[in-house]
Formats: sequence, structure tokens, C-alpha cells
Amino acid sequence: MALLYNSNQSITNDTAYKLIVEQKFGNIPDYVWCDNCIFFDHTSIAIIIFFISGMIAVTLSSIYCIITAFASFSALNEMKKSLSTKTLAVQRNFIISLLIMNVIHVVLIALPITVFLSGYFIEISSDLMVIGHICIALITQHGTVSTSVFLTTNKAIRQVVKQIWK
Repeated sequence: MALLYNSNQSITNDTAYKLIVEQKFGNIPDYVWCDNCIFFDHTSIAIIIFFISGMIAVTLSSIYCIITAFASFSALNEMKKSLSTKTLAVQRNFIISLLIMNVIHVVLIALPITVFLSGYFIEISSDLMVIGHICIALITQHGTVSTSVFLTTNKAIRQVVKQIWK
């Protein structure tokens, strides 16, 4: 909480940093001076720790998704002897649906967050600023895409949805 508070203070009090950027790069547009345009002070320890923590969290969550996939399939393989073929098929279908949803979350959430966090450390030219808009679009659509994929890849759910719409 203290890190979040310090990061927020550094972000909301960025006028001095905006002046430094203006001195370095020349006149900046008027809209930059409003409170909605945020500049991150690269020298703030709180901001640096915040970004590094974010990168670590994204990396660990991606690793967790991969480990979960292997653990799920190995557990399913161990149950082959005690479950019927039909039950195994239903469980395998459900696990595959969940894994596809995990991949969607990694691609549509973790990838854009990684791009934003990387932008803190890497200077991005103005020609590539459209990447930020694409990342925002990806993040906002992850729920819709995830739900649609779950409804179409899971056979049992797909059959229930077809019955409802008949």
C-alpha cells in the first residue's frame, strides 16, 4: 500500500517532471499539461519498484499458466485407469477450454501490460504510438473473447447454449 501511495504521489505531482521533459525535448502540446496526461518520473524509486514488480507479476503469472497446463494434463493422465472414457473425454475437453482461455488472457492482458511496462524502459518512436491503442483494445476485449471461446470450445456448454437458443 505504501508503494502504491508513493507511486500515486509521483504520478499526480508530475508538473515538475513535465517541465524537465519540455526543457529536454522542446515545447510540448498544451493538452499534455492537463491532469489526464500522465508522465512517469524515471528517477522515482517508487515508480521503478512499481514497474519492476509489475514485470515480475506478469512473468510469474505466465509461468503459472504453463505449469497449470502441465499439472492438469498429468493429473488427467493419472486418472485414465479409474475413470470411464466418456468422463475422461468431457474432462479433457473442459481442460482444453480452460487452457485456451488462459492463453487468451496471457495474450490479451499480459502482452499489452508487458508492452506498456517495457515502454517505461525503452524509448518508443512516435510512429509506433498506435501500439498503445492496439494494447488498450486488446485489454478491453479479453472478457468477450474469453467467453466466446469458452462457449464454442466446450462441447457440453455449446450444446446447452444451442438448446437455449432453439
